[in-house]
Amino acid sequence: TFEKPKNAIGLAKSLPNAEMEQLILAHTVITDDDLELLAENRASAARNWLVEKGEISSERIFVVGIDETEDSDQKRGSWAEFSLK
Repeated sequence: TFEKPKNAIGLAKSLPNAEMEQLILAHTVITDDDLELLAENRASAARNWLVEKGEISSERIFVVGIDETEDSDQKRGSWAEFSLK
């Protein structure tokens, strides 16, 4: 929720989509916890897809945490890594 531009009589003014998108982006706060939750949800969705559609046994697929030791220019959690064991 944020203050939207008003018209002459005080009602919320209708804005073009691009301008409304800019207002929404300017007033959206995303925390590290939000990004971590998103990453966990994406990992679970990928795992569930592999089990249900890929017909891979759930005992063979593991969702692991973030590798904090890896030094990389990429932002933490910006990719998924799959490996065979």
